Amino acid sequence: MVADSTINEIKTRLNIIDIVSEYVPLKRAGQTFLGLCPFHKEKTPSFNVHPSRQIFHCFGCHKGGDVFTFVSAIEGLAFPETLEKLASRAGVTLERTKVKRPLPQGPAGSAQAMEALTWAAKYFHFLLTKRPEGKAILAYLEERGLTQKSIERFNLGLAPAGWSGLRDQLVKRGFSPLTLQEAGLLTVKEDGKNFDRFRDRLMFPITDKEGHVIGFGARRLNDDENQPKYLNSSDSPIFSKRRNLYGLFENARGIRLKGEALIVEGYMDVIGLWEKGIDNAIAVMGTALTDEHCRLIRTLTNRVVTVFDPDRAGEEAWRHSIHLLMEHGILARDVSLPKGQDPDDFAKDKGADAFYELCAKAPRQITKWLKEIAGRGTLGEHEKSDILNSLAPIIRATRRLNDRVTIWDNICLVLGVSTNALKALAESQPAAPTSQEKPRAPSAPAVRPPPVLKKDPVEMALLKNAIICHTEFLAVDEFEWKPILREATVRGLLELVHKTPTAQLAAALQTELGRLTPEDEITPLLSGFLVQEPKATADDRETLQALLNSVRNRARQAEIKKLSTQAQLAQRMGNEAESLEILGKIRELRAQISPET
Repeated sequence: MVADSTINEIKTRLNIIDIVSEYVPLKRAGQTFLGLCPFHKEKTPSFNVHPSRQIFHCFGCHKGGDVFTFVSAIEGLAFPETLEKLASRAGVTLERTKVKRPLPQGPAGSAQAMEALTWAAKYFHFLLTKRPEGKAILAYLEERGLTQKSIERFNLGLAPAGWSGLRDQLVKRGFSPLTLQEAGLLTVKEDGKNFDRFRDRLMFPITDKEGHVIGFGARRLNDDENQPKYLNSSDSPIFSKRRNLYGLFENARGIRLKGEALIVEGYMDVIGLWEKGIDNAIAVMGTALTDEHCRLIRTLTNRVVTVFDPDRAGEEAWRHSIHLLMEHGILARDVSLPKGQDPDDFAKDKGADAFYELCAKAPRQITKWLKEIAGRGTLGEHEKSDILNSLAPIIRATRRLNDRVTIWDNICLVLGVSTNALKALAESQPAAPTSQEKPRAPSAPAVRPPPVLKKDPVEMALLKNAIICHTEFLAVDEFEWKPILREATVRGLLELVHKTPTAQLAAALQTELGRLTPEDEITPLLSGFLVQEPKATADDRETLQALLNSVRNRARQAEIKKLSTQAQLAQRMGNEAESLEILGKIRELRAQISPET
């Protein structure tokens, strides 16, 4: 842990204007500086930086906070990494030992295998970019629209055509054949002889979420049809296609900034899109989307667009992904590309803006599928039953979604079935595997990130207007609002606002802003006020009174609901006197509820 005093010292030594200016051109506009927001597309500047308060706020997308919040969001860094970056810049020594990020540890020897993979990636990259044998492949990549920038970004390489080029190089560096075998770099024959797994291939290093090389994808460069066009590292304790996504590390920042991940089919799609400025794509590697993939994606975002090739395999891929993504709280959208074009082709022809526009207009996967079913016309009972069974995993997956009612209504409309039929299907268990199918090993319960709880909009509005109309709010007795607020955080801030003199309010709110996370809904509320400091209008004062009235009414209605239950219980127990007494209290409360404007 780092002491608050150290964090404050870093803030004191840095100027947020200097930091933000490295990413956003700023112009002075009165007491603040103004620029185009780096977190969303806009043509008119709404991104404000306040130099004296050392905060930023965008009135377009409502992101806001201090220098730590900004660097964390713009760089896609966790707080510890942001702290180290800004401490180094400020010349502040952190009061803890900086630990070098360790390599993933599996069975004995995995650290050496990981190091061998790192050296292999360097060797392949050297052959492609520095040796004569790489010139033809560089020309091929240039024809595909790739520049040196993307070749370096994704560390592309070339595996030599011989049987032992890589093995010989790494053995010279002290790696044993056993370690190279564990790393998936050697293939061992039955007679014990070994040779390079990857030969005469364009190499795509695959990294884990920390950036360590854990395996390779490889594209065939010769015309030998007996060899697969693409070859991956074999599954091992280090690498698994089911547990990793290509481009996740390289495009993590783009996914965080855009708040959305694009799932594509191949390596070249990810790289080709990045080359065109589309930096939030990731790819499955020759396998269908899995639960492990979904959990990885949820560490970065809960918004997904699938952009698969417009062929039969692509259609099967996005349909297969619907229920898996739903199980993880993701209602994904699916892009329909023009026939004959993959994502890379479309981006080359139309550019990044057109590609992102296509993604923005894409329908939800389930909506797209239901439209296709509806387009088949009248369905026979047998066909309807088959479709319903195919939708069963999706229906089960909707049980925990807020949009369940809407999705079920649409399914009922298209198939002409009742909600009771869907309920029965949702409560049924998946069929056991047939004798031809391998039963799945029981998997560990999915570790889902805690849900982001939305704060009560009425109480958030009350907080906002209490800050703007501070003088009027000070005149309101605390007992009129404090006991009836539901949100502890909002209640605590309102208590602070209520006891703080107007002259000291901005400083107090600035301190509170530094304690909030970027994801907290209160963060943009406070940063917006501190940047703009709007003056209270007559409408604002009326709104404050209406909101106070609303929370009072809501508290009375909640009490009425509770008393009504008690009255019903008293009646069922035959206690008429108690029931009548409670009904009298209910009438009194109803009389106190005032009309809301």
